[in-house]
Amino acid sequence: MHKLSLQWPALIAASIASSYPLELAAEAPARQAQSQQESSITLDIPAQSLARSLIQLGKSQNISIVFPTQLLNGKQGPAIKGQFSINGALNALLKESGIEHLALSPKVIRLKASGEIEQANEAPFQYGPMEEISVIGRPLTGSRLKRHDLNGSAPVDIISAPQIAELGVQSVGELLKFMPAVSGNSTSTSIGNGGDGTATVTLRGLPASNTLVLINGHRIANSGFAGEAVDLNSISTDSIERIEILKGGGSAVYGSDAIAGVVNINLKKEYSGASFNQYYGQSSRGGLGSLNSNLTLGKDFDKGNALLILSHQQRDPIFSRDRELSASADGRPFGGSDSRSSATPGGRFTLSDGSVVTYDKQLEDFRPATSEDLYNFAEQTSAVSESSQDAIYGFANWQLSDQIELAIDLAYTRSKAEATLASTPIFTAFSQEDATISKDNIYNPFGEDISDARYRALEAGPRLQNDDSKSYRSNLQLDGNWQQLNWSTQWNWSRNESSETLTGIFDGARLQRALGPSSQCQGANIDGCVPLDLFSGNIPQDQIGYIRTQSSASGFTELNEFSATLSGNLNISPAGTSQALGGLSYRTEKTKFLSENSESFFVGGSVLGDTAGERQVKEAFFELFVPLAKPSKWVNMLDIEFAVRHSSFSDFGKNTSPKTGIRYRPNNDILFRASYAEGFRAPSLQELHAGRTASFLTLNDPCSNPDNIATLPGCQQTSDPSLNQFLTLKKGNTELKAELADTSTIGFVWTPRAISKLFLSIDYFDISQRNVVDSSAQFIINQNAQFAHFSDLIERDSAGNIRQVIAPNLNIGRRNIGGLDIQLHYRTLPMLGGHVDLSLNAAHIYRYQEQISPEQSSENLAGTFRDEASEGNGALPKWKVSTGIRYKKSRWQLNYNIHYVSPVEEVLMDSQEFRKTASWLNQNLQFSYDFSQKMRLSLGVDNIFDQSPPFFDSAFLDNHDARTYDIKGRFWYTRFNYHFM
Repeated sequence: MHKLSLQWPALIAASIASSYPLELAAEAPARQAQSQQESSITLDIPAQSLARSLIQLGKSQNISIVFPTQLLNGKQGPAIKGQFSINGALNALLKESGIEHLALSPKVIRLKASGEIEQANEAPFQYGPMEEISVIGRPLTGSRLKRHDLNGSAPVDIISAPQIAELGVQSVGELLKFMPAVSGNSTSTSIGNGGDGTATVTLRGLPASNTLVLINGHRIANSGFAGEAVDLNSISTDSIERIEILKGGGSAVYGSDAIAGVVNINLKKEYSGASFNQYYGQSSRGGLGSLNSNLTLGKDFDKGNALLILSHQQRDPIFSRDRELSASADGRPFGGSDSRSSATPGGRFTLSDGSVVTYDKQLEDFRPATSEDLYNFAEQTSAVSESSQDAIYGFANWQLSDQIELAIDLAYTRSKAEATLASTPIFTAFSQEDATISKDNIYNPFGEDISDARYRALEAGPRLQNDDSKSYRSNLQLDGNWQQLNWSTQWNWSRNESSETLTGIFDGARLQRALGPSSQCQGANIDGCVPLDLFSGNIPQDQIGYIRTQSSASGFTELNEFSATLSGNLNISPAGTSQALGGLSYRTEKTKFLSENSESFFVGGSVLGDTAGERQVKEAFFELFVPLAKPSKWVNMLDIEFAVRHSSFSDFGKNTSPKTGIRYRPNNDILFRASYAEGFRAPSLQELHAGRTASFLTLNDPCSNPDNIATLPGCQQTSDPSLNQFLTLKKGNTELKAELADTSTIGFVWTPRAISKLFLSIDYFDISQRNVVDSSAQFIINQNAQFAHFSDLIERDSAGNIRQVIAPNLNIGRRNIGGLDIQLHYRTLPMLGGHVDLSLNAAHIYRYQEQISPEQSSENLAGTFRDEASEGNGALPKWKVSTGIRYKKSRWQLNYNIHYVSPVEEVLMDSQEFRKTASWLNQNLQFSYDFSQKMRLSLGVDNIFDQSPPFFDSAFLDNHDARTYDIKGRFWYTRFNYHFM
């Protein structure tokens, strides 16, 4: 295990102080901006809305203009024609508008109301919430058209870099985990047993494969384990400028996978100077020591700029035994069930007369086993994995001519994680292959064959799962304009390589031989075999050495994409200028996953089937934006947008996805909006080509209930009710079809002039999905018990116990999800000599209808929890809410954030009765002080009142849902920022 070290950041800081070129600090961005704005340009802009005039200016000169959304509502711009400097053009357009402009950098201009007072001593760390900032000349997620405001036809959440800093989070997965629109089975290194070192996001509670993750609007390769989603750990938070979350269908604009929505991570592109950031934090309950060091270098040139960001992160683990909630798998003290393991250090042996005995070390003899002779595996496991990340990101752009700009960005990230699992359990009757302790084994004191023996091999130590992932990405983009048209070509390549090693497990074939007749296992020096003693409560190390082994697997995914777009303005509506964009793209996707010794039989580890596949995707897309009415008494704005994308996959077929949206503003105060989109998700390469993967899942066997015997056609005898983990073999299916979906949203945005700082939006959403791909062992078991179906996929032993279940991928499911998104912001409320910003973001899911198969009725899962280890959808709370209060006065700033998760229902493991969990309220506080425009110090505490997550009886591990809640407890941290110019 690593220990956090401050040597790396200290060396970086020293090298900067001693060697950073002084000329960088001497150059002033404002001077460069002034020089650029004094250059003469030819313009011909008609009289139209001021917003549309500004977008034409921004696009033609490749500059961004930022302003509060309400600032331009209802304002008209005059016609200007002739030779202008950018300054002169802005002065002409803004004349008599009551608006002023200010250059923030050579490519960014800020608009503000005339006479607006700047806060004294404001440091350059902050700017307002991006929900209220409009960007001229840049597309917003949900459309490739360059918009003049952020209130599109579908809701979009935007998280800026300062907001990320205010939340104190150090990973993208941690940041998105508490977003209200995110629920269900997202993954992260907060998951010990069952995780693989990756982090994913699950919008609307749909699987991660239903959320498309982009970087700068472009696709990247999925996780290297033949993954179905992007590994968020491959993206460093230090390089992020903002994150845009489209909460609506995006297949018409972006293609496959965007059923639940799109998470577009925009990376930094502009910075001049040098800065160093240092972060350290630790839980007050111990563990989770966290270090993050970051160095940023940037320089503006006459015709471009360059940026380089280096970052390093380390995080120590939290062990289950170090938290009261997770210290024991026996949930009875919390009102739950006893989930301790029947594989114990003393062993449990079922004899031929039906008796069950265990070895008692104190008695030095066997005695009858009781219901309390169980093992608390939480004594060994990690609740949060140890992890580290090293990342490099670089960006550069050059203005090749007045019309053409070249941009390139490169990134490399390496992430590591180590999870500690309990020592290997030996179940002779329920492994991938049975192992019988022979009556002729020299250590067997009972003189009879024992087919059901259960033993926890503490002598081998805990199992260690080490995951290592490397991510490479490059993007080359050429943008330009010709007459009134804008064109762009882009080449994007990315690759993710992953490997995993699991130590402390056993070789199944050797275990069988070591437990068999001693005549066939006479000793290491005789026949190379060492007999195994499970009957003394202490296995000698030479015996452990004979059966111990490790498993390893590695894989990669690779994406290569070329695209080209052409866009421009059209005069097809008397109401104003329309916009259109068309484009083509071609990409290849490859994946390969190999499990070393994949034909082996492991005890204590899963056998992962090999996967290999590739495909080509050709796509054509088109977007159109049309204003429908000129301003009048009842119409301030009315426009419509349309998008369509046709996709041709080499391995499964074709799809055409349309989208339409409409916006209507009767006056300056309110905007009504609605959208409808058809979406699809192509079956992933893993779903199509995965080999058999063996694992033990927590499942319910209906035949363990005596009332079902002879009542259900598939239940002929009562199985053992103490068994709830069964060997499951999952595999791919090349006959899969695409998942299809219809997504609609309708809502309004209220920005009243009477309360000029207020922003309120409420949107209803509905997602109807069909042909859902599922590999459900529980579905196979239920169908077999209730209807005697799938008899060829279930194998039972002579006692009626399930030995294994085969669960191939099938298009068998349907879903329908409905709910509300609510956003509320109130900015710059004067208070105590400073100003306060208030915000609220909430998501409500009132309907999550899921139909697992056509034979079954649908079930509303809204407000329920079922663990992924039991093939569930995780926690689907009806309400998730995030609120924030930011107070700023001169150099001081205070941030107070609250995350709320409403109660959910679960099914108790023992009684199968419903139980409602407690709600969860997590409160965080951060205090910052700007010593100067160069230096800031922040102190923060997450989970101020040290609230534990709610107890879950049906959780696979640690008595809580790590995908939704946080077990770290009160967490203190400090961050130091220094700008070297």
